[in-house]
Amino acid sequence: MHQNQQKQSRQPAHRQLKEGLREHDLRETILKEISVDLFDPKAGNEEDVIVVALECVDENPAKDLEEFIRTGPIDTIDSDVSPGPNEDGHYMVFAEFERNKAFPVNFVKLLNDIKHVVKNNEWKFKSYPNKNLVDLTPESLLQEVVTDPVEYQTAREMHNSQNAAESFLTKDLSRSHYISEGKLFISTGQGRYVSYLIDSVDTEANIYEAKQLRNKPIRFDNARVLRLQKMFGPSYNVNNVDEYIVVTNSHGNAMALKPVATAQAG
Repeated sequence: MHQNQQKQSRQPAHRQLKEGLREHDLRETILKEISVDLFDPKAGNEEDVIVVALECVDENPAKDLEEFIRTGPIDTIDSDVSPGPNEDGHYMVFAEFERNKAFPVNFVKLLNDIKHVVKNNEWKFKSYPNKNLVDLTPESLLQEVVTDPVEYQTAREMHNSQNAAESFLTKDLSRSHYISEGKLFISTGQGRYVSYLIDSVDTEANIYEAKQLRNKPIRFDNARVLRLQKMFGPSYNVNNVDEYIVVTNSHGNAMALKPVATAQAG
């Protein structure tokens, strides 16, 4: 569901349009930065629905814009207005589209209709998972927005895994590190990094159960494990179990890694 903090509006009221929107009626009321896939759909699954959010300076123009989208010629699954203002005192207008390759063209057509009432053709947007602010074009939408449901599910799982790994690595490692594209990179010195695929992050008990590692031999004294133990430092315990490197901390949490090729520093 769309969620926004309830606050009093810090913007002056906007006159409610009674007879439909005319050219430039919403000028200066809609901000240029658009969010794509940064809010949950009202109904349906995230992998099937793309949620677009436009930001308005006040509630009445937000309602006007939502009605304009809902009654316009561009097909949308749903549209609505946030129940209250965000922390900036603005209201969000949400439009939901089917997640497919037609989305960039359909959304640009919608913006072409909107620009006649807002006098704006310089849109920018942020989208999941990169959240880079870029100029909005059909090409940039196709590049930044995941339009395939299966690819979106994979991207979301990777993003969740990376977030969990960042939370797991709350203490400083003995070596510098970074996480990118589902992999943990740890410096070996001289501009080189050893990389590991982040398979899962969970409690130690759950990982051993899910990966069926309970009865597998634990190796903690081979060269790879000894080197990794030095890299992670005394706050972590590193073991090699079956095909996994299992790193645990003092809180009973663990991260299962799989080795990948050594890489140059990015």
